[in-house]
Amino acid sequence: PVFEIPYARSGVRYPGLPILPHGVERHPVPGGGSRALKIDAGDEISVLDPEGLQPVELVFFAPDGTSDANMLGATGHGDAKGIKTALAGGDVSGKRVLAALSASGFDLAVADAVGVFQDGSRAGEMATFSAECDGLLIACAPGGPMDPGEQNPPTDVVVYIRRAAPGEAKGGLAPPDPLADPLIDENV
Repeated sequence: PVFEIPYARSGVRYPGLPILPHGVERHPVPGGGSRALKIDAGDEISVLDPEGLQPVELVFFAPDGTSDANMLGATGHGDAKGIKTALAGGDVSGKRVLAALSASGFDLAVADAVGVFQDGSRAGEMATFSAECDGLLIACAPGGPMDPGEQNPPTDVVVYIRRAAPGEAKGGLAPPDPLADPLIDENV
């Protein structure tokens, strides 16, 4: 017998539409994973926890290799244990972060980590920071396999970056001047 399955439409229906304002970038961080992001001086960094109760760890490296939470306008808690654990897991996002760290020559042993949502958070809660200098931001949503008795799997978080100098907008070229004067200018 053939069972009817309801058709659900999901995903992007109209690709290429500008959803975010000009100069804002969205970077999803997988639960239990990490992401490396290039930051410029004056950029505003917002961390969104869509589902709640997901701790986040941030580490910011200046171009000279120093790491200080004050460069984000935050207070650090020292060692980046969550990021180190996520990178040791060997997932795809961790390999990319390790490649970015090795290419830049930064060392997590000297990292001053910022704990975001460490005491819990509600769904949709957001924390915002501002970068004082150029550098590399490592964002991590730490967590391991779910303990069935706890019901606390690691969930995805989203990092939004509002660029201080966003550059030219997508499709920034103005339309060309008309070839001739219009004969009729009528609204329909």
